[in-house]
Amino acid sequence: AADGGGGQARRIDGGAEAGQGRFEPGPGRVGIAGPLDAQRCPQIGEHDQIAARDGHGGGALASRRPLTLSGGQAQRVALARGLVGDPALLLLDEPFTALDVTTRAEVRRDVGAQLAERAGVTMLVTHDPVDALTLADRVLVVEDGRVVQDGPPTELVRSPRTPYVARLVGLNLLRGLADSTAGVVLTDGGVRVHTAATVSGRVLVTFAPSAVALHRAQPEGSARNVWP
Repeated sequence: AADGGGGQARRIDGGAEAGQGRFEPGPGRVGIAGPLDAQRCPQIGEHDQIAARDGHGGGALASRRPLTLSGGQAQRVALARGLVGDPALLLLDEPFTALDVTTRAEVRRDVGAQLAERAGVTMLVTHDPVDALTLADRVLVVEDGRVVQDGPPTELVRSPRTPYVARLVGLNLLRGLADSTAGVVLTDGGVRVHTAATVSGRVLVTFAPSAVALHRAQPEGSARNVWP
């Protein structure tokens, strides 16, 4: 973690290795408290309060020295360091990459709860759609160097604008031409898709992979679309 602007802007970079610029030499607690010290905050001596802000395990590492920490442990301390002091701008750059799957889910949950209480601005850079969809209230999707969609997570899930965005949110996307009178979309691949929407013209059709089923015989039931 690196501090800038008197503690008012802070970056958490998930790519650094343990002990390489994460926090100053000394016990883990010194590294966590650094931003408070930089702001001459009266909380600097209140270890319990610092640990309370660090709901994702950094407090348990207070007696450890930086070079003895694993990559995942160093990343948790870096997160604690960035969150204390409530900087006006916080940049989280791949903040969970060094964590195992189980720990990542727990830390993501705890960080999300703390970010929800922040008055400042947080910018999250990630390749993990779960991070973006669970932590952000606005998502910018960059594809081939350009922004292809910008909006709240619910909008991305409901109306992805490109196949890439659809894959990110776990949907299939088809492009086609809709006929509102027939309630049918003829996809660019020549497949007819029946829909409940009454729209005309060029459209995007999305559906979840879980909505698709394979049958050995002609299926029965209320399925709108059946393809041989």
